[in-house]
Amino acid sequence: MERDSRWRSPAGETGSEGVEAPSQAERANRADSTENARDSSWEKELVARCLTGDEEAFARIVDTYGGLLLRTAYLLIKDEEGAKDLVQETFFLAWKNMTTLRDPALLRSWLLKILVNQAISLKRQLARQATLLRERLAGEEQEQLLPKTSLREGRVEDWLDVVAALQRLPVKQRVVLVLFYYHRLTMPEIAAMLGVAENTLRKRLQLALKKMRRLLQIRPQERPAAQEEAAGADQPPSQIASGREEQHE
Repeated sequence: MERDSRWRSPAGETGSEGVEAPSQAERANRADSTENARDSSWEKELVARCLTGDEEAFARIVDTYGGLLLRTAYLLIKDEEGAKDLVQETFFLAWKNMTTLRDPALLRSWLLKILVNQAISLKRQLARQATLLRERLAGEEQEQLLPKTSLREGRVEDWLDVVAALQRLPVKQRVVLVLFYYHRLTMPEIAAMLGVAENTLRKRLQLALKKMRRLLQIRPQERPAAQEEAAGADQPPSQIASGREEQHE
């Protein structure tokens, strides 16, 4: 089956959201089409039709989960075109490997797992490319590099919104934070999806939240007083870490 590009809509819902657990009222108000799509009989029927080669059934899966996966991919890599490519590859792999889905009721989690694995693979690939680039640049004269590296000097301490701060996290911490808060999956669900112990995931989540709070409070004197009061009402100010960062999972 060729990759379906009909779902490729612009990335959305990338504004600043809090990283604290949503309230009970907020959880109740978030009943959308993806919640309705969890009906097991609906998913079993579509998966069964896909296994017979029914592309129309698969198109319904794409229409249902495309937006959700696209927003998730954008949160993970913060690149719109890259996010579209990740989701396209996710659906391609899902169609190709549909026979490996043992429980159709877990279709949503299965698609998320494929997406997360693709995002991690992409990060590793980019890291390898960056290493090669640094090695090549190592032979260049230092004075040729200085103008490029000083272009953004002094802007590292600018206050970051939640989405920008999210990109500063190690990918493993970012994944568990997105799955736990954005998708509201439980720790047992995330552990089963990623094949990682719950204690390890909890540690990653704690480190992620600690760093997010730190990043969002960089240079707090530049933030409006109203934002300062709102931030202080929810949590005590955290100190800016000095010296070496924590060892990340």
